[in-house]
Amino acid sequence: MIEPGLTGGRLDGIGVYTNALLRHLPVAGCAVAPWSWPRPRSGAAGISIGQAFPHSFESATLTDLVTPGAHRVHMPVDLFHVTDYRVVRMDCPVVASLHDALPITHPEWCNPRLRTLKNWLQAKAARKADHVIALSQFAIPELVACFGIDERRVSVVPCGVDEAWLTPPAQAAIDATLAAHAVQPGYFLFVGSRARTSRACSPPG
Repeated sequence: MIEPGLTGGRLDGIGVYTNALLRHLPVAGCAVAPWSWPRPRSGAAGISIGQAFPHSFESATLTDLVTPGAHRVHMPVDLFHVTDYRVVRMDCPVVASLHDALPITHPEWCNPRLRTLKNWLQAKAARKADHVIALSQFAIPELVACFGIDERRVSVVPCGVDEAWLTPPAQAAIDATLAAHAVQPGYFLFVGSRARTSRACSPPG
């Protein structure tokens, strides 16, 4: 596995997903060894979790492109699970979780500076992974259409719900939040990784 993603110093959606796997797979009897790609200039000192790969992802990718099929990163594991699209050839089976194809299906929702890079990384992950995990049945035709994945190489593994999300906040906290934003009951808020991603619907009648 690789390190959880960070956005503004906090875990992003992929980071939450990865962190949950790190916490729950050992409980299910799986031995988990986290690995992180070091940053080009900081090396192993710059990783936040687990063991550092011997080279940065940028360096490993360049080697991968220059010597296609001739070089594989040695991994002392039975299976490597990639959770954020950064895939290079390895000497062990690789499974990749592809969370969506938003840069292609909804480019207006993505940072234009990162859109091309993310598309390339996802397409590369789809080609090089031995198997792909989709998070829903809805995602399968999207991944097939956008990245040319053979549907037979895709399995759906839905995300779980952490118990922490099931603990309702105190009514006083709810009331204070509604008052602070001048919001009346009847609104539905959807929170995603996009800044200010929200949808509101008026109460019926």
